[in-house]
Amino acid sequence: MSSTSRKIRILSVETASLTVLLALLFLTGAPLLALLQLIFFGNLDAEKMNLAATLKSLFNSIILGGTVILLASLLALPLAFLRAKTIFKRYNWLDWLILIPYMTPPYLGSMGWILWLRSGGYLQQLFPIIHDPERLFYNFFMLALIMSLHIYPFLYWSLKEAFFSIGASIEEAATVYGRGTTGERVRLWSPLFVTAWAASALIVFVETVGEFGAPATFGRVIGFPVLTTEIYRKVASWPINLPYAALLSFLMLAVVLIVWLSEWKIRQKFSFHLLGGKGHRTQTITLSTVQTILAWMFVILLLALSVGIPYSAMLIRSFTRLVGRGLTLDNISLVNYFEIFYLKGTAWKAFQTSFTLAFGAAFFAVLIGSLVALIIHKRRALFKPLIEGLALTPMMIPAIVWTIGLMIFWNSPSLPFTLYNTPSMMILTYTLLYFPFALQYVKTSYRRIDPKLFEAALVFQPNALNRFIRITLPLLFESMLAAFLMTFIISFRELVAALLILPPGMQTVSTYIYSQFEQGSTGTGMAAAVVSTLITLFIMILLKKIQKENL
Repeated sequence: MSSTSRKIRILSVETASLTVLLALLFLTGAPLLALLQLIFFGNLDAEKMNLAATLKSLFNSIILGGTVILLASLLALPLAFLRAKTIFKRYNWLDWLILIPYMTPPYLGSMGWILWLRSGGYLQQLFPIIHDPERLFYNFFMLALIMSLHIYPFLYWSLKEAFFSIGASIEEAATVYGRGTTGERVRLWSPLFVTAWAASALIVFVETVGEFGAPATFGRVIGFPVLTTEIYRKVASWPINLPYAALLSFLMLAVVLIVWLSEWKIRQKFSFHLLGGKGHRTQTITLSTVQTILAWMFVILLLALSVGIPYSAMLIRSFTRLVGRGLTLDNISLVNYFEIFYLKGTAWKAFQTSFTLAFGAAFFAVLIGSLVALIIHKRRALFKPLIEGLALTPMMIPAIVWTIGLMIFWNSPSLPFTLYNTPSMMILTYTLLYFPFALQYVKTSYRRIDPKLFEAALVFQPNALNRFIRITLPLLFESMLAAFLMTFIISFRELVAALLILPPGMQTVSTYIYSQFEQGSTGTGMAAAVVSTLITLFIMILLKKIQKENL
């Protein structure tokens, strides 16, 4: 290759990286700056601020986040141990069942629990001896448990991988040196997976603090306000108070940043590398008969609470005509599903809207994520750490904070045009929220490709566009397709951004279900939930198939 061609190629890479940086600064940096600008320079009326309510919602969010981490850890840790270190490692089908709660939106899970636990609900219908179940179960612990049953699979996957990383040779060495007892094993394991736990617990906290669906449904019933519900109330209820919502968003962001720093400190202190030149193998711990029975009881109870309760409520309510007539054969009907599939009905239009928005968001998320992944892997690209940091920012910030920032920025009168109150705004919001997932998928796939292949391509295919179409794109296509499907699933079920910025007169599946539940029309809402869950399950099976073939 001539020196002139090499200089042109270097210049094009630098130009592309600078263009991507400027685009990310506009798309991801500007909304956060707009949020801060409104707080410090906006018309924030101190007299209208309810300091006590603000502090209460802040305290509630922190306590809820910490409690969910504790409960989710107590659920995930034994399960991860059983799947990684005992005969339960044979039962791979358990991973499919464990994944279901995480792929179920929290607001659906909380709605299912409400149908079971409210007065006259399914629990009281099955066990009439229980009087006033709301007094027994409508409390903070139940809210934290519901949210933990949704998020524990995320901790489970991380802890299971940490257990797998502890090879049998390490445990055998510990036994030789007199460290083979149960207590000593715990002391051996703890430092080795505390980093994995801390990183996952951080994400659990961020997701819990930023979660809207469960606090807006179950939390509102028990009178437990959190930052997300207060932010939504300031934006969705008259009089609208955007500066106050921005301040609450900033408080949430500050809490998240403090937790991020705490996790970084833990990771720095408990950072270990396992060395060994031999093949990795794991040791299987033999359980006694009693221990095996107790283990199965724990797994079955956990799956019953996390999968059985919510989905049984959705199915039962979707197939019953009137909720007041209870669980009787003459109350079984398909009328709710007929209403869902009525072509001119609200539900059918909501499904069409969700498909359109999710498809558009998934397409642009993969496009942006792939472009960023390609840029940060170029050796001569400029500002690579800054580009990657800006691209991953939406993953580190609660969705409601990000959405408020976008609302403020795109409502600015200084802009020559605005996307606000248009379907394009929804696609932009979903794209910016979820393109980091696409970036992670493509980046991981890109790392598995031998760099020598691209060096050879420079010789035999000097044209950059042809090189990308004929070589790079086929190698990354499966990961891009997987990223597209995952982004589609998340966008299809998203609730809080849709509630905040959906144009008037439009509904998505999530807002339709939420509104039906709010209005008391739970039958059609649960029928829509069942259909959307089946769509999600089908796409997840397809995604797993693609990932398996890509290994």
